Order: sequence, then structure tokens, then C-alpha cells
Amino acid sequence: MKKKLQLQKYIESEHRIQGDEIAIEFINQNIHKIWSRPPVYQHGDFHPGNLILTPGNKIGVIDFNRWEIGDPYEEFYKLESFGTDVSIPYCIGQIDAYFNDDVSDDFWDILAVYVAHAALYSIKWAERFGQAEIENMVRICSKAFYHYNNFRNSMPNWYYK
Repeated sequence: MKKKLQLQKYIESEHRIQGDEIAIEFINQNIHKIWSRPPVYQHGDFHPGNLILTPGNKIGVIDFNRWEIGDPYEEFYKLESFGTDVSIPYCIGQIDAYFNDDVSDDFWDILAVYVAHAALYSIKWAERFGQAEIENMVRICSKAFYHYNNFRNSMPNWYYK
């Protein structure tokens, strides 16, 4: 219900993007796929910007103020939003490591729903932060449309072995 309400807020907003009906239809046709796995604890904002190098040369994770319990695949949509700008190999590595190099087919179908939803809703979310942030989220949304071939593909074109 939360995702449907957020999508409706985007639809009713003044900052819609051209061609968004493709993603809206994709989300509506596939939203039943999310939350199909047992819930897990999530960081809530896991992306390269929340990783640090510790004094012992280990990678640490910071910023747990958005933790929640949810669908284990939801956490991965941030790769599209923030990871692909930093490092495609990092994004591929995060997925491959999570699945021990055997990514399940349902992961891609579910991830595409989360990416499409986040790509649109993040534009509405950005309104409270001003025009520059709205434009950045529109850029990220456009990138997601490109990576997922207007959501005709469930696997992004940046993922390759």
C-alpha cells in the first residue's frame, strides 16, 4: 500500500516526466511481485555514499537512521539511483556477492519494480529540497529508463558478466 500511495503522489504532482506512463503501467502490472520473500533487517539507505574506509583499512557502513524491516531485494534499487554513477563494477559486485554469483531470475523482476517506483517517486520526494534536487532526480529517472530500456527489460543493461 505504501508504494501505491507514493506512486499516486507522484502521479498527482506537478513534476511529471514525459513518457512516465510506461513506468507507471509497469509498476501497476508488477507491484504484486514485491514483498514475496521473508522480510529482513535493512540498512534503508545502503549505497556507496554511506561506505567509509576505517583506520584499519576495512570498509565500514554508516548512516543507519533509515533502518527498517522489509523485502530483502528492495535495498538494491539504490544501486541504480546512486551506485551506477560511482562504479558499475561495484554495483555488479554487490549483486554477485549477495547471491554468491548465482543471481536468481526473480531478483531482476522484483528489482525492476523497485527501480521504476523509486525513479518516479524520488522526483516527488525531491520537491521539498528545491529545483536542483528535482533536476537531479529527473536525471536519475532518465538514466533508469535508459538502463531498463523503458522497463521492457528487467535486467539493467549495465549488468554483465
